[in-house]
Amino acid sequence: LKPCRLKFSSGPARSCAHRAGHLGLLSRRGPSLKAAMTEDEAKRARLDEEEEEEEKKSKKRARGAEVPQRLDCPYLGTINRHVLDFDFEKLCSVSLSGENVYVDLVDGKYFQGRGKETNAYRHALEKSHYVWMNVMDGKVFCIPDGYEVVDKSLEDIKFNLAPIFDEEEIEAMSTKVRYAKALDGTDYIPGCIGLNNICNSDYENVVVQVLCQVVPLRNYLLAYEAPKEKKHDPVLTTLADLLRKMYNPRNFKGLVSPHEFYQAIGHKTAKKFYSKQQDPVAFFSWLMSYLH
Repeated sequence: LKPCRLKFSSGPARSCAHRAGHLGLLSRRGPSLKAAMTEDEAKRARLDEEEEEEEKKSKKRARGAEVPQRLDCPYLGTINRHVLDFDFEKLCSVSLSGENVYVDLVDGKYFQGRGKETNAYRHALEKSHYVWMNVMDGKVFCIPDGYEVVDKSLEDIKFNLAPIFDEEEIEAMSTKVRYAKALDGTDYIPGCIGLNNICNSDYENVVVQVLCQVVPLRNYLLAYEAPKEKKHDPVLTTLADLLRKMYNPRNFKGLVSPHEFYQAIGHKTAKKFYSKQQDPVAFFSWLMSYLH
């Protein structure tokens, strides 16, 4: 086979003219190419925005979809109230996230999510624990069946998750003494209940017990509701939650743990009042100044 030879023009005039013509063509087409590229990028950006908007709408529709309800859940007998503890931070045991958290009503552990591929879903299948409660709204669901459980026997658990008192009950706390009994048989008086000592937090417990004796402040905290339109203050919110748990006449335990309030104080004071012994007067002065 004979080698094929390509012939190129070596004339300087032709090569220069060719290059000049090519450059001239690019220069003439440059703005149009840039405009075309800009239009393409804008079109792709619009398509991406439309896809993101459609994805958000589909997620919103999925969240807003009606969940079937059942009155005859066969797994209610597996609930163990003795292991339920709502005093600690409600974070997922795996992801440590506080969003969309559910509590396993069988073993008292917290996990995130309710749908497939979530930590709660996997734990439900692995341990055969099917009754779960949302820690935000108190709704109870059966996982993995996906229906909401509606049963009056769950009201005491919902009340322990977030105790609520009306005005008459709050006013009666100053004139009537109530006696209560925990699940383990411990007798206690709501409002005069012990607080767990967490990492030398006894000086904080003393201040909280003192605040319970200031009736106007106590009544304000018992009726306090965190604002929904803006971010709530963690110290005020956890203190109000702590007092409501202390005055809970249906408490599962004979004492209350101020863990969430303790964490909020440590965060706001850069751990000045955290994990070490401090002067209760100094803590009381800081707390009153902060709340005021």
